[in-house]
Amino acid sequence: MIIPFPPGGATDIVGRVLAQKLGDQLGQSVVVENRPGAGGAIGSEMTAKAAPDGYTIQMATVSTHSIGPALNPKTPYDVKRDFAPVIHLANTPNVLIASPVLPINNLKELIAYAKANPGKLNFSSSGNGTIVHMTGEMFKMETGTFIVHIPYKGTALAIPDLIAGQIAFMFDNLSSALPHIKGGKLKTLGVSQTSARRCCPTCPPWTKPVSRVSRATLTSAYSRRQGHPYRSCNASMPKSTRRCKRPIFASASPPTAPNRPAARQSSSRA
Repeated sequence: MIIPFPPGGATDIVGRVLAQKLGDQLGQSVVVENRPGAGGAIGSEMTAKAAPDGYTIQMATVSTHSIGPALNPKTPYDVKRDFAPVIHLANTPNVLIASPVLPINNLKELIAYAKANPGKLNFSSSGNGTIVHMTGEMFKMETGTFIVHIPYKGTALAIPDLIAGQIAFMFDNLSSALPHIKGGKLKTLGVSQTSARRCCPTCPPWTKPVSRVSRATLTSAYSRRQGHPYRSCNASMPKSTRRCKRPIFASASPPTAPNRPAARQSSSRA
């Protein structure tokens, strides 16, 4: 299983849990390989060029199979030609987290501080063209602020710099940010789904100035190489996801779209 982002991020967390359950279902080990970089394009290209022999699948996200290819015409793979969807796993809410050294305590204060200090604040992301990057850009547009973007290979790699104060704030997926929030290492300024407050009561809801940002989520799915034997993995995926304990995905919501390949193919084409 190829995960196109570093260990510790939301895609890695979901992928590793399900890899274990899938291995139990298949009766053999599922090896997880992290191939981060270029907003997930490096790992996705590796999957696209893999032999369609039934042994390679990928954790796909809205970043790797929708936003990235739409923004970059030179993406080294074609989503419709090179990939076939397997199952839609979950939609994970985004959360706005800030460095503990930043002199603000809520969303209103962050916006005011950014407007008073144009170009002096920065935000990190999991790479150019990812959902985390685009959420940050939407935030800038909606608030009329000038904030510098600092791309990383994954949000997990940016967290230490965020805690240390080298990065001002970041939009991250709640499943990967939650341990740092509960540990008191980061300030929480807003979460994109009110249902997420069940596992993060201290996460405040979004306010009106960032209405479009409030709808941003990470969509996770399994994807396979086009030509990959269909039944070998598709038959096992639903059973594997049902075996995962709900507390593991407490910050994620079930997919709203049907878990049918045809429906997911239409979504990727859109």
